[in-house]
Amino acid sequence: MSLSKKIYFLAVICTFAGLTKGIRAQTMLDGFMKASGEGTVVLNYSYESYDRFKFAKTTRGAPLSLGAKIDTKAAGLFAAYGLPKNLNVVVSIPYVIIQGNGDELEREQEVRGFQDATVYLKWKPIETRMGQGDFSAMAALGSSFPLSDYGADDILSLGNQATTAEFRAIAQYKFDFGFFANAQVGYSIRSNNVPDATILSGKVGYAVSKFYLDACVKIQISDSDAPDIMRPLIPFYENRVNFALLGINGYYPISSQLGLVAGFSHMLGGRNAVLPTGYSGGIVFNFGQ
Repeated sequence: MSLSKKIYFLAVICTFAGLTKGIRAQTMLDGFMKASGEGTVVLNYSYESYDRFKFAKTTRGAPLSLGAKIDTKAAGLFAAYGLPKNLNVVVSIPYVIIQGNGDELEREQEVRGFQDATVYLKWKPIETRMGQGDFSAMAALGSSFPLSDYGADDILSLGNQATTAEFRAIAQYKFDFGFFANAQVGYSIRSNNVPDATILSGKVGYAVSKFYLDACVKIQISDSDAPDIMRPLIPFYENRVNFALLGINGYYPISSQLGLVAGFSHMLGGRNAVLPTGYSGGIVFNFGQ
């Protein structure tokens, strides 16, 4: 198995928790590619908790009726597969449980179910030697769609009940000794009156055959004409949601076919956004090597 293939296996699965509405789909793409016929499947568990959120730009505590604290747990399936002609397909399916910590007699304290499936097709048209490393440029088209008929207009909603279409441009430079830097820009078009948004991300990391480690920041900027949460009679999912999310991820291979992944995430700030801290862990299966 070549060094470049090993590095891909380390990198592709390092997508941190991202359980909050609209975040998960933004954590699925990286700057590495699988060779044709090679695949990776990840079984992942994530936990996220918050007691504060942004009401427009003002920080407030979580509702007392929910015990002033909300927890999110998820079991997820992530898969990536290499196709001919420098194409990869990437798929994610999460099952999510969101729980309040208040009195069940006062209001419902839990919702659960399948959230939104996400599918991307990623293409790498450019890879070239540059200095002491390799530069690559990629493009991705993706879509997400609800897997269940969950409610969308509540703090405990599993998601926004929206179908999305997204384009992403990705650029990456990787030094021969393992350090790499990655930048992405994209735009997400959303149904159900959910505001469209610009997606930005930056990542730095170290990827070699024996381990992988990265730190990344994801940013969403909703269209500016969308309302704030303070507007009366406006459903939650129609509000503008801006955020900046920090993630740290690592992977350790047990063998060429099996490995372990772990991640940490923390919301740095935002607008009409919850402010969670999350942890994740999973087991990775590689095939077709």
